[in-house]
Amino acid sequence: MKNTLLIMVMSMAAKASQCPLLVCLFTAVLSPIVMFGQTPIANPPDAVQKIIRYYSAYIRYENNQFISKSGSTVVYDDGKNDKSYIDMIERPDVEDQFTFAYPIPSKKAIRYDDPGRIRNDTFFRMIYGETKEAVENNLTTIDWCPRFGGGTIRVTQILGIDQKLRMISAELENHPEWTDWLKGGAIAYD
Repeated sequence: MKNTLLIMVMSMAAKASQCPLLVCLFTAVLSPIVMFGQTPIANPPDAVQKIIRYYSAYIRYENNQFISKSGSTVVYDDGKNDKSYIDMIERPDVEDQFTFAYPIPSKKAIRYDDPGRIRNDTFFRMIYGETKEAVENNLTTIDWCPRFGGGTIRVTQILGIDQKLRMISAELENHPEWTDWLKGGAIAYD
C-alpha cells in the first residue's frame, strides 16, 4: 500500500521543511494522540513508545513484535545492526524506519539521510488496511485548498487524518504567499 496518505504527508512534510508552520501542521497529522488498551511494557525502546502512543487503537507490542487486531504480526527489531542503506530500503524492520530523523529546516542535507524513505509495508498495512478494499473502506473525500484550485483528495479517516487535513487546508489558505506550492492539487490516494 505504497500510495497511502502517510506517504503523501511525509513527502509534503519533507518538501515543506523550509516553513516551520507547515512542518508543525504535517507533524500534527502524523501525531494524533490515541491511547487506550495498552498494557505498559518495561523499558521499551523510545520508538516503540512513540508508536504505541499514536497507534495503540490499532496495534499492541509484546516480545519485540507489533500485533494487529486481526492477529498479524511484524517484528520491531530483526537484530541486524549492520544493514546497508539498500538493505534498509529493501528489507526494513520497523526499527529501521527510525534511522533518520526529520531534519530541522536549517540542517544541511546528508547523503542517504532520507527521513520517511525506509518503510516497513507490513507495519502500515496493519494500521491502514491489509487489502486495497480495507484501505478504501476507510477513505473519504475532502476539499484541498479550494481557494488555490487544489481540488479534492481521497484520504484515510484512520486516526482522524481526514479532519486534521481539513484543518491544515484551512490554515494553508490563510497564506496566499504559498499559492505556488499548493495550486494544482495533491495526490493522497490513487
